[in-house]
Amino acid sequence: MENKKEKKDFNLIILLANIAVTLIIFAVLFFVFNPVQKFKSARDAERWADVSSIIKSLEQYNKDNEEANLFKEIDGLYREDWYMIVAGPKLKGCDDQNKFSDVEIFDDDYCLDFSVLIDKGYIGELPVSPEGGVNWDKGLSDKQTGTGYAFMIDEDNVIHIQSCESENTSEIQISKKIW
Repeated sequence: MENKKEKKDFNLIILLANIAVTLIIFAVLFFVFNPVQKFKSARDAERWADVSSIIKSLEQYNKDNEEANLFKEIDGLYREDWYMIVAGPKLKGCDDQNKFSDVEIFDDDYCLDFSVLIDKGYIGELPVSPEGGVNWDKGLSDKQTGTGYAFMIDEDNVIHIQSCESENTSEIQISKKIW
């Protein structure tokens, strides 16, 4: 009789050991293949590509249209202030997402319409940042959020394009002196 009880105790110990080993393996695999981090990294990679395409289209547009209205408008902006990039005549609400953003849009009216880049064929469409903390859009009306990409020109005429959100990096920004 005692032998059967020892065998049951032994089977229970083996079962618990197997469960513990299995849990350890799953925990290690989860940290190695963490899907949440992979999704965040993928969204950040998309943001890097978007920021790059916006600055390249601006650069080409400037080369072809040195006296264009967009660059006259840009030259008249407040230096060192961030503006939300939008794809139309949005007039207000560009600072509504500051609590989720890596950059602070100074005022409700700080929207910058880049639709001319689409109209003139320099970019197929303005990219919209992938959803992280905010569901971004093209910013076509006052109730929309904006593209999730911001623009700033500094005192040295260097243009900065930055993603409003970043998840696995501290900031996603490309700067270039265009003129």
